[in-house]
Amino acid sequence: MKAIKLAGFILMILAFVATAFAEGVQRIDKDALKENMGSYIIVDFRTGSDWKGSEFKILGAVRPKGNIVDFAKSKGWAKDAKIVFYCA
Repeated sequence: MKAIKLAGFILMILAFVATAFAEGVQRIDKDALKENMGSYIIVDFRTGSDWKGSEFKILGAVRPKGNIVDFAKSKGWAKDAKIVFYCA
């Protein structure tokens, strides 16, 4: 019973931390993305098997290898680029 309570407590903390870090992140829906596809860099963070097994992929999305900052630098992305991250 203590393990279940501890797991629940940890999940609550993780949810709080994730929400706190996401405060400054803007969200975009699929219709707005479709209307402005040329304005965004689209990054697909799914792992190999999840990506391969999916029937839904956004044309032109990139899949970074390693550190996203190093990947962005190697691609020459502007510091003020509009980047959309997705994993589903």
